[in-house]
Amino acid sequence: MKEERMYILQMLGEGKISADEAAKLLEAVGKKPMREYWDEDFNAEEKIRKFSQSVESFAKDFGSKIEHTFKDMEPKVRSTTKKVMEKTASVVDDISKALYESIKNLEPKEPDCGANESADTDEEPADDEPREN
Repeated sequence: MKEERMYILQMLGEGKISADEAAKLLEAVGKKPMREYWDEDFNAEEKIRKFSQSVESFAKDFGSKIEHTFKDMEPKVRSTTKKVMEKTASVVDDISKALYESIKNLEPKEPDCGANESADTDEEPADDEPREN
């Protein structure tokens, strides 16, 4: 009986008979009507339902794993961010200090107006000082 069904399906595949003719022949050869074979072997609704359930189960499991991963990572990310901010602030302070020192060294120095001036300079005395004749 199995050989007969295979032969009928082969003829259907080769286009020698139509689907309706194949169904009638298969019904005549087998114990079950053709519809039952299709329902057993090709129940698309059941396969779609099972596939949907497996996809849904996978999605829930994947979502749960991602959620746990991010919960585990959050403290590490916060800690790393804090360290980066502290290091950045330290580097900015160092740069600021170095820049301040550089600018300070570039400023012109005021001349020393102290007692080190010699008396034999060619400068003329101020108006309030007595002049030598």
